[in-house]
Amino acid sequence: MGVVQGFSWFRSNIRRALLLLILAVLLPVLGLLVFTFVAQLHNAFDNEMQHDLALARAVGEAFEEHVRDIARQELTAGTALASLESFTAPQANQYLKTAAAGFASVSSMEWLTAEGTVIASSNPSAGGPDPRSQPWFREVLADPGRPFVVSDLSPGQSAGDFGVTVARGIRDANGKLLGVMAARVDAGRMEIRGLPISLPGQVRIVVFDRQGVLAYRRPEDGMNKGGLPSGRVYSPE
Repeated sequence: MGVVQGFSWFRSNIRRALLLLILAVLLPVLGLLVFTFVAQLHNAFDNEMQHDLALARAVGEAFEEHVRDIARQELTAGTALASLESFTAPQANQYLKTAAAGFASVSSMEWLTAEGTVIASSNPSAGGPDPRSQPWFREVLADPGRPFVVSDLSPGQSAGDFGVTVARGIRDANGKLLGVMAARVDAGRMEIRGLPISLPGQVRIVVFDRQGVLAYRRPEDGMNKGGLPSGRVYSPE
C-alpha cells in the first residue's frame, strides 16, 4: 500500500515538474511573440501616420500652388488692365475671360476699382455680393504688403454652390492701389493634379477653411450637390 502511494506521489511530482518545464519554455516564447506582434503593430501604425502626413503635405502644397497660379494670373491681368489708358467694358470682359480660361475651377475673374466697384468680369452674369462688404476686400486694402488673400468658404449664386475668393491688389511702383483682382474659385470644380504620392483606393481627401468648414472632399460620396456641407465641421479654436 505504501509503495502504491509513493509511486502516485512520485508520478504526480513528475507531472508537475514537466508542466513547469513546459511553462518555463513556452512563456518566454509567447512573450517574445507578443512583443514582436506589438512592435510590428506600432511600426505599421507609425508607417501609416508618416504616409498620411506626407499625403497631407502633398495635398496642401498642391492646393497652395493652384492658388498661387491663380494669383499670378491675376497679377498679369490686373497689371495689363491698369496700364491700358482706355478700354471698353466688352474688351476688358473678353480679356478676363481669356485669362480665366486656363483654370477649370475659376467661375469668374473680376477687375475692381480701388473703391470696390466691379468694372469688368469674365462672367458678367455671375453676380454676387457687393465686394466692399466682403472681408477679403477689406484684407486687401488693410495689408499692402500681402501678395494675395484667400477668403473663407462662402455660398455662391445657386444652391449647393460653394467656393472661395482669391484676391490681390494691383499697385504702382509707389504702392498706390490701382485696382483689385478677384477670382471666384468653385470648390466643387477644384482638382488635385500631379501629386508626388500615390492615393490608395480607400483614402479620402478633405480640406478645411480657416473657420473649420469643409471646403473640399474627394471622393464626393455622401455630400450634397456642391460636394460640401453647409455647417462647420470642426472648431479651429
